[in-house]
Amino acid sequence: WRDVTRAIDQQAKSLLGADLVVRSRGEFPAEIDDYLRKVPAAEFATETRFFNMARFPRHDQTRLVAVRGIEGGFPFYGEIETEPPEAAQRFRSGAPVAILESSLMLQLGIQQGDEMVLGEQRFEVIASLTAMPGETVVMSQFAPRVLIHGDLVQGTGLLRFGSRVFRRRFLKLTSPEQLPAIAEQAKAWEAEHGVAWDTVQTRRAKIGRRLDRLYQFLNLVAFAALLLAGIGIGTAVHVHVRSKIAEIAVLRCLGGTIAQTTAVFVAQAIGLGVLGGLAGAILGSILQLALPAVFGELMPLELTPTFSWQAASLGLAAGVIGTTLFAIPPLIRIRLVSPLAALRPEAGELPKDPWRWPVYGLLVAIVVIAGGLTAPNRLHGFAMSGCLLLAVGLLSLFGWTTLAVVKRLIVRGLPYPIRQGLRNLYRPGNQTLVLILAIGLGSFLLATLHFSQHQILDQLERSDDRNGPNLVLFDIQPHQLEGVEELVSTHNIEINDRVPLVSMRIESINGRSVKELRDANQQLPRGKRVPGWTLRREYRSTYRGALVDSESLSEGTMPNHASLDDGPVPVTIEEGIAEDLKIKLGDSVTFNVQGLQMETVICGVRIVDWYRVQPNFFFVFPNGVLEEAPHSNVLALHAPDVAKSATLQHAVVTAYPTVSAVDLSLIVKSLGGIMDNITFAIRFMAGFSMVTGLLVLSASLWATREERLRESVLLKSVGASRRQILWIMATEFASVGAIAASVGIGQALVATCCLALFVFETPFSAGWASAAVGFPGIVCLTLTIGALQSVQVYRRTALDALRQS
Repeated sequence: WRDVTRAIDQQAKSLLGADLVVRSRGEFPAEIDDYLRKVPAAEFATETRFFNMARFPRHDQTRLVAVRGIEGGFPFYGEIETEPPEAAQRFRSGAPVAILESSLMLQLGIQQGDEMVLGEQRFEVIASLTAMPGETVVMSQFAPRVLIHGDLVQGTGLLRFGSRVFRRRFLKLTSPEQLPAIAEQAKAWEAEHGVAWDTVQTRRAKIGRRLDRLYQFLNLVAFAALLLAGIGIGTAVHVHVRSKIAEIAVLRCLGGTIAQTTAVFVAQAIGLGVLGGLAGAILGSILQLALPAVFGELMPLELTPTFSWQAASLGLAAGVIGTTLFAIPPLIRIRLVSPLAALRPEAGELPKDPWRWPVYGLLVAIVVIAGGLTAPNRLHGFAMSGCLLLAVGLLSLFGWTTLAVVKRLIVRGLPYPIRQGLRNLYRPGNQTLVLILAIGLGSFLLATLHFSQHQILDQLERSDDRNGPNLVLFDIQPHQLEGVEELVSTHNIEINDRVPLVSMRIESINGRSVKELRDANQQLPRGKRVPGWTLRREYRSTYRGALVDSESLSEGTMPNHASLDDGPVPVTIEEGIAEDLKIKLGDSVTFNVQGLQMETVICGVRIVDWYRVQPNFFFVFPNGVLEEAPHSNVLALHAPDVAKSATLQHAVVTAYPTVSAVDLSLIVKSLGGIMDNITFAIRFMAGFSMVTGLLVLSASLWATREERLRESVLLKSVGASRRQILWIMATEFASVGAIAASVGIGQALVATCCLALFVFETPFSAGWASAAVGFPGIVCLTLTIGALQSVQVYRRTALDALRQS
């Protein structure tokens, strides 16, 4: 993690590309542009960003892209990385050339020299884009980036009324002393004009906060692995102490005190912790070399792994302290060993220790405190530790219950090898519950991640119902609407809905101007503030007199018709934005509609299903108010198949270059790719909990190998064949894997159900297909590990084993 922090410090300026960036969702006020351009001895650059359809004539293909029109020397820090590298200079010359996202070129088979059409302008593709300062390639999967010179944007004819355009201004200063005064001015612009801004310091802080969440997840994974390892250590020490009761009794007979005898085993535990800590530090140092490849696409910076003695020392200390702490519960039982056990083996049976529960409670408290103190946010750390321990407790409870049920279900009618294999689950010292816990926790973490991803994607796929819209055409100007509809009709594609869009901004709420609201917002605690974007964004609203199938009314009414002459216009608001803006029924909102002040009153609150691929809105006006306002249009269509959808998109973009399209299948595919990138990195780290569980399984089998050897000797002595013994072994390990998988995957389904209902607020969609694949996978993995660890024991002949014993 220190590599990440150091990379942020070293690459702080290249993360932003400038000393100051000012962002706006609309036209920049002349006041801001004039001020920035006149800053003494400063370099100035601009960027105009919008989404539109690009057409590639040679391939007869169209694709929604994110167009970036850059004018000036941006980035001032860092470089635009292209292939070939020299293409960036030609791009800055102002020639009609374009640099395309490398993934887009690969996907469509585009080569250097091919032609791309954006609106009314043709461009030559001269290079592929591999990296830009401060950006990741993950989000570009939805709309690949296309770089053109800023002077050529107007020539495309795409910036018309209703176009959604994002603009940025970049400034490079010659002296750091200039920045504080300009930053203060930017704060004033934010309050007055609703623009957003960033400096190197604010950008570094934002990235730091985002990466803190990743750090918390890594802490959780490390904590889970350490907890599993500690449980494994506790069971191993328990088995070790049981096997050494006679030696402990002899030491007591020779005059050894309880403290001295216990110290022998504590020293062994500390030695084990030192060896484990050293191995972990070495493995962690090697593993960090792979982390840039795993997390590289998720981070807007370049990581250079370096060895840290401090981190290695902390890892070593964690190994020693963790091993010692988890070894304490079984070691306190040494004081119960009587010297008489050296002469009478039956005296070696230890009674239940009344101190074990206080020790367990102290251990749990230490674990929770340690988890809280090592997290960036103490409260989050304590909560995370508590939740993980709760998951462990529930897994233990479910595992114990399942074992009890299985024990009662062992019937005489089953073949002997299967009955014996099931009874082996209850062999003294077998620690079956610990194995179930170790493997089940890893299964739980991985399955929860997978089911959550399935839940999100399934909601998108469900929205593509048989007759619902699956293709949206937008940015249609009023004079284009009739022609576009005729084109859609000639392709025999159904029009589900025609939606007018009117752009507007909030001017005031309940008589308080946006500037007053922003100023008051800064005085509130962070958790109680109105999100800044809700006050400065440009809202695209529509007008109609009824709800659509993606909406329901939670309170109030849905007006059908209104008039400006009747006073404030009754409008409905989406419940999420109402909560953000802290607006309720009866509140007044004044909008700036293309320069016209329009008074409205909230008369209804709508619940919107945002997973539906159709136009949904924060504010909906009644009929009779906005019809004469400047607007653009959206068509929601239902294409019977992907081929017809692609054909229509190509025809529309060819005839009307300013019209854009979004296909549901592209959204689902792109989101799936984005989530695959994210979840791969998360699964990679969460997989350590599964690896730890398998190591605990291996260690437990090694600790009980003598018991298994004696069992094998006994079975072979009474005539059991090798095949029967192998069946017994397979039944035991398969049962452990099956119970662990059932408990882990079952708890993951419950956790995903809670996430779906209370976090995603969507109907629960169980990933039964994934569970059906994961269950046998875990069983086979457990069976394989157990077989490899035990096969040598069962291969030995009875005579050889008896001679050795």
